[in-house]
Amino acid sequence: MRYLFLIPARIGSKGVKRKNLRTVGGKPLIDWTINAALNSRKEGDIVAISSDSDEILSRAKSGVEKILRPKDISGDTAPMIDVISHAIEAIQDWEEFAGVVLLQPTCPIRHEMHIKQAVELFESSDCDSLISMSKEDDFHPARMYKMIDGKLSPYLDHMQTLLRQQLDSAYHRNGSVYISDRGLLSTGKIWGNSPVGFVMPREYSLNVDDEFDLMIADLLLSHQSKVC
Repeated sequence: MRYLFLIPARIGSKGVKRKNLRTVGGKPLIDWTINAALNSRKEGDIVAISSDSDEILSRAKSGVEKILRPKDISGDTAPMIDVISHAIEAIQDWEEFAGVVLLQPTCPIRHEMHIKQAVELFESSDCDSLISMSKEDDFHPARMYKMIDGKLSPYLDHMQTLLRQQLDSAYHRNGSVYISDRGLLSTGKIWGNSPVGFVMPREYSLNVDDEFDLMIADLLLSHQSKVC
C-alpha cells in the first residue's frame, strides 16, 4: 500500500511569526518532520511539502517533492482538505495510492516510529481514517468550565464530584499524525465517523502554537535522549 506523506507548511502564522522556519533543537522546525517522514516511508511512498513559500520549499531534501500552494488556500482559514486535494492533483498515479498520511510540522517531537506504528495500526483496522491522540488526565473535560460574565459553569456538571479514578479516559487530538484513505478524501473529508485512535505518550505529543510551545520544543529536542 502506497501513501502520500504530506507536510503542510505555509509561511504565515499568527502565534509564532515564520514558525515553520524557526530554530528548535538546532535546526528549523520543519526539518524534524521532514526527517521523520523520510525515515518512516516505505518503498513506493512519496514525501511532499505543500507550501506557499519558496523559502520553506527550499528545505526539501533529496526525495521530497515540492508543491507550491496558491495563496487562496494558504490563509489561516483555508480548509486542510483543500490543501490535501491540491497536493493530490500534483501527484502522478494517485489512483495507485492507498491514501494520505498528514504530518504537521508543528509536531517536532513526534518520532519516525510513531508514524510507522500509526500506518501499521491503520492498515490492520477496518477504518477509513486514523487520528493520533494523547490521553488527558489533568485536562479532563470533567475539570473544565465555561466562563459567562466572570462566573464559572462546568462543561460536564454531572461529573464534577467524581474522583479522577472514577472518570472515563479522555483523549485529545495531538496533531501529530492523520491518515485518510483515498475513498474518504474523495468525499471531501479527512476523517470519518469512527476513525481509529492512535495513542501516543504525552512526552511526544507537543503541538507548537505559540512562543512558549516553541521554547518547550527547543528544550525537549536539545535534550531528547535524556527527556524522551
